Amino acid sequence: MRRPQRALALSIASLVGTALALTLHATTAAATATRPPTVARDPCLAGQWRMSPAASTQLLRELVPVPGWLVTNGTITTSFRDGRMIYGSTLFILEGTLGAGQSIKAEASWINESSYRTRGGKIVTGLVSSEISYGDLTGTKDGETFSVPGPAGRSETLPGGATPYTCTRSTLKWPVPVGAGGSTMATFRRA
Repeated sequence: MRRPQRALALSIASLVGTALALTLHATTAAATATRPPTVARDPCLAGQWRMSPAASTQLLRELVPVPGWLVTNGTITTSFRDGRMIYGSTLFILEGTLGAGQSIKAEASWINESSYRTRGGKIVTGLVSSEISYGDLTGTKDGETFSVPGPAGRSETLPGGATPYTCTRSTLKWPVPVGAGGSTMATFRRA
């Protein structure tokens, strides 16, 4: 692979990795390291929830404001069952244009898992097990297509936290920190 193409691919890999890491961290951004004992859990949360591709794209745009990037496959999901919260996407595909004759496609899967409880209108999580893996990055420049392996996957433990939420029979929402002190709303529909 020629140097400019490799540099472009590595830049995109870094951007995608940063976007997904920010999304992963946003779930626990209000970090207050705590180990929730077995206590109350809002029954409204129980079950599977999905964020639409459009909502996933909007969230990504808020986290990493790079024009031209779209989530073309994959939905962010969350589930609450037996005292466990699982949040992530098993096949997240981002596609973007980088200017005339340049495009890129990146794949990733990421999962956060934690114990949880609810208290005072907040989801309170314990330590979060976080895993992310990347697929190949494919790019096109001036009609030539190239592919490079994505960055190495990683696993880490993140601190727990408390996040305010609202839940109805059909909708679950919580704020995700973005930018300098701002936030955007993550909106899920019951699956």
